[in-house]
This record gives sequence, C-alpha cells and structure tokens, in this order.
Amino acid sequence: MTATTETRATSHGRRAATRPVSQRGSLLVAAALLGSALLLALNSTAVIAVEAKLTAFIMGLFTYGQSTSHEHLIYIGLGTGEVLGFLITPLCTSIVLATPVLVLAGLLLLFPRYRLAWVLRGLLVALPLAIGANLARFVLVGVALQLWGRGGFEIMHHYVGSVLVLLCSAAALVLLLLIATTGRVSIPSGWLALLGRRR
Repeated sequence: MTATTETRATSHGRRAATRPVSQRGSLLVAAALLGSALLLALNSTAVIAVEAKLTAFIMGLFTYGQSTSHEHLIYIGLGTGEVLGFLITPLCTSIVLATPVLVLAGLLLLFPRYRLAWVLRGLLVALPLAIGANLARFVLVGVALQLWGRGGFEIMHHYVGSVLVLLCSAAALVLLLLIATTGRVSIPSGWLALLGRRR
C-alpha cells in the first residue's frame, strides 16, 4: 500500500515537473513565431527581393523564354523578342499571407491547451499552402500576361488570382486551427451531425 502511494506521488511529481518545461518550450516557440512575423514586416524590402528571385525561377518553368528579377521586378520572355515585367508590391507579397499564419500559431501557443507538436504540425501544412497559393497566382499572372496581354493580366491578377489567394489563405488558417486542436485534419463531429440533419 505504501509502495503504491509513493509511485503515484512520484508519477504525479513527474507530470507536474514536465508541464512547466513543456509550457516554457511552447512560449519560446511562440516568441520565435511572433518575432519572425515582425521581422518579415520590418524587412519586407529584402524579403520581397528574395521572393522575386524565387518567383522568377518558378515562372521560368511555365512561361516562354527566360526569366529573371531585379529587386522587386520580375521579367519574363527574355530571348523571345517580347520582354514583359511586373512588380511585386507590398500588398501582393507572400508576407501578407505568411504573417497571419505565423501570428495565429504564435498566439495559440500562449494557451496551455494547445500542444506544441500539434501547432507545429498545423503550421507545416498552413504556411506552405498560403505561400504556395501566392506563388501560383504569380505564375498564372505571368502566363496570362504572355498569352493575352494586359487584359489577361488584369483578369488573372484582380479576379482569378485574388480569389485563389483568399480561399487558400482562409483554408490555411482553418487547417491550422483544426490541426492545432485535434492533431489531425478532421471535421468536428458536431459539424457532421449538422450536415446530416440538413440532408
């Protein structure tokens, strides 16, 4: 009887000791994520220049001719006789999409109910989705610009591309919340019951 009591006390002590350590880790990662979001905003000029280089490389895989970048400008169609270019503005950069994801993940880790591993798992899904959607928009804009000129650029940039980015950004935030809460991508049982009733 005494041995059992001591084992339980020891086990309880280990759990109590583990929680503060785990919480400290979550707080450190939260600070890193929130700090990263702030650094992205403060160093947007340098970040956009890097983004332009990456975007130019990816666009070169889908557009005619060669592609390159200079600061925030992307040029496509080099060597074809018709060089086209467009500018990545502060409103079009992936920073605008990545920052909310980083901030949300950082804020979730401030609450003990959210596990560090689950939040990071959700971040690994949400962040590439948000950034990838913006890169896909750039590629679509470049292809439309080459094929249909200014009109194609306007439609793809202001309508099709914007809808794509908005949907993927919303999906990224929702997925982050779902994975951070459940540890996996799943639809809450209450939602399934509600859908079943409507049918």
